[in-house]
Amino acid sequence: MQRLQRAPLPLFEAGRLHGLFGVRWILVATRGRTTGRPQRVLLDVLGRDARAETFYVQPAHGRGADWLRNAAAAGTFEAQVGGRRFRARLRDASGPEGDAALLAFVRRHPLYSRIVATIVGRRGSLGAAALARWLAIRFPVIAIEAIADEIDGESADA
Repeated sequence: MQRLQRAPLPLFEAGRLHGLFGVRWILVATRGRTTGRPQRVLLDVLGRDARAETFYVQPAHGRGADWLRNAAAAGTFEAQVGGRRFRARLRDASGPEGDAALLAFVRRHPLYSRIVATIVGRRGSLGAAALARWLAIRFPVIAIEAIADEIDGESADA
């Protein structure tokens, strides 16, 4: 599973992944909690709140995902969407906020959503609402919030 998850990284870095499968991606860069080594993971963006500079994601390994635990321990981390890099922080958006982002994603990307659900253990076919609920029950929805005064390494007040 880890190899499968890392396979798109070179495409993302080369700028060739944007829009593949019609999905937006976010790169999260953290440091290991015990090793201190740089760690990177590429995640599907379920949705975006442009006004709040927030991107919604769902960790395939749930709350035990290393990247999630690393980012939570650090408090802030680096993220990248397209060519834009910024400092960010996490917030648990599970519940109505996350459910809405997840349902909208499943409706926009029905085939891709079914493929992802199969990879993480879903067998059989479900409608959009039932599939979104199945995913929401098993995996938290995490909000990645850009920190306004540290976007692209420059102060917003500059």
